[in-house]
Amino acid sequence: MLRMLNFPQTVLGFYAKNLYKYAKCWPWLYMFFSVFDTAGFTIIPAFFIKMTVAALEGSSGPDAFAAILPVAVMYVIARSALVIGGVMRWVVFDSRIRYHSYNAISRDLYDYVFKQSLEFYSNSMPGKINSQIDGVANGFWGVVRMIFGNFSAVIVAFILSAGGLFSVGWQYLVVIFLGAAGRIIWGAYRVKSVLKASANSARKLNHLHGRLLDALSNFLVVKSFARDKYEQESVAPDRREYEHTARIGHFTSRWYWAPGNFWVSVVGMTCLILLSGYMYANGQSSLADVSFVLSVYIGIDTITFNLIVESRDFFEMWGKSAGSYAGLIAPLRVVDKPGANKLKVKRGVITFKNVSFRYGRKNVLNNLSFKIAAGERVGIVGMSGAGKTTLVNLLMRFYDVGRGGIYIDGTDIRDVTQESLREQIAFIPQDTTMFNRTIRENIAYGNMNASDKEIKQAAHNASADKFINSTPKKYDTIVGDRGIKLSGGQRQRISIARAFLKNAPILILDEATSALDSETESVIQEAFGKLSSGRTTLVIAHRLSTLRNMDRIIVLDKGQIVETGTHKALLRRNGIYSHLWKMQSGGFISE
Repeated sequence: MLRMLNFPQTVLGFYAKNLYKYAKCWPWLYMFFSVFDTAGFTIIPAFFIKMTVAALEGSSGPDAFAAILPVAVMYVIARSALVIGGVMRWVVFDSRIRYHSYNAISRDLYDYVFKQSLEFYSNSMPGKINSQIDGVANGFWGVVRMIFGNFSAVIVAFILSAGGLFSVGWQYLVVIFLGAAGRIIWGAYRVKSVLKASANSARKLNHLHGRLLDALSNFLVVKSFARDKYEQESVAPDRREYEHTARIGHFTSRWYWAPGNFWVSVVGMTCLILLSGYMYANGQSSLADVSFVLSVYIGIDTITFNLIVESRDFFEMWGKSAGSYAGLIAPLRVVDKPGANKLKVKRGVITFKNVSFRYGRKNVLNNLSFKIAAGERVGIVGMSGAGKTTLVNLLMRFYDVGRGGIYIDGTDIRDVTQESLREQIAFIPQDTTMFNRTIRENIAYGNMNASDKEIKQAAHNASADKFINSTPKKYDTIVGDRGIKLSGGQRQRISIARAFLKNAPILILDEATSALDSETESVIQEAFGKLSSGRTTLVIAHRLSTLRNMDRIIVLDKGQIVETGTHKALLRRNGIYSHLWKMQSGGFISE
């Protein structure tokens, strides 16, 4: 089943649908102050210029000062109000729209990608995902600023200007309208090219960020293999591609506004000056009218130019947000059914019934059926590619089965919420990584409500307390990015402590002791014996010594069960398990 939850297919639909959710009613107040600010600063001064010239034309000598004094007082009042309106415009935008919407959208998008399956993450890089979320979140406030701020202010400014111009001569209105229309028509004609160039540039940048973060997150490998130069050289083609597409986008955006600017500022203004001279010479316009017309045109020129420049930046942002959204909102391949209940485990019986699964065209599991009784400890063995990890991923519902079903206490795991399913399972993966937080926080991830005493007890059960207490800040020690400050065995023991703390009825271990030395392993095995008591346990191992105490061992080969039995029984059978045991070197299967 493929679903996109409540996310529309396009970024425009996403913004439109969630306008109130992310911005409430604030865009409308922002629009009011934007109109007040933009129209006031560009158009209103023209009216005061007209009143000043008219007052001077109608008076002479000492009377001239008295005539313009009321105009000056009104101008001070009007401009002061405009300053306050301009301040309020950006107070509303920054404090109530921009940063709030960014956080809210970022939160929702992260929540969405956290619901994605492993397939999504296997095809995406963390840096790229983060860049895409950032692009979509920034695009929202860019849309609000353009539509509710710039565009609405220009519309009102045109209306005010049209009224004033029509009163002094419709000819002026025609010239100004044609000048502004020329700029807008050219911009509309070129906007598609800007969008395409911006989206292409955004894709290249997202890919570059993904490659860079991939190298940074694996810097220990980079350092240990002395591959600093290689990593720089490997992203050089991506850097060049981004530079090339960004340069094209830059020139495309310049060509978007430059011809229109010439049309309005040069051709339009020249025509208006000639028309004003003609109208004045024929007595159809006064000096006040001419000064008003020229001032209005300068104001219209200013706001339309600013609109084109702002729209250029907007379309670049839009291209990035649209491209990012398209790559980010991939359909969810593993979703909860509507009205799915929470899983309640009473016994912990796990049943695989005719389970088949494939990656692409490759069959991984073929009609697999077996049952794990409540409290039974079962080991899974097989060569690489046999389907062991896939089996665990299906049980954790990181993927959905292709055919068949997986049941816990008779309940199909597809009929319950994913969260409740995973809450009932303590999972210790083969590749253990830590959050860049304290040891205490990393252990407490197994139970966020655990007391300090419970955390320390879990660490003791995992034989981790000794090395923890030897660190400078003990449980408050920061482990570094991905736990880099700890050894592999120390990270594994913290992971095991986390599982102890979770205390779930089902326990899954995927090579949980692979990073431990033999002495520590024996201690951990004893702890596992206590932890698995009364709990359904599934253990995947290449280190066959960890399976000797299992109630049953299942041997997989090419996605099918080929052997099953206890450790001793399988050795006597002289089959695949016995062969793997003999191939071991130091307790591990030789791959």
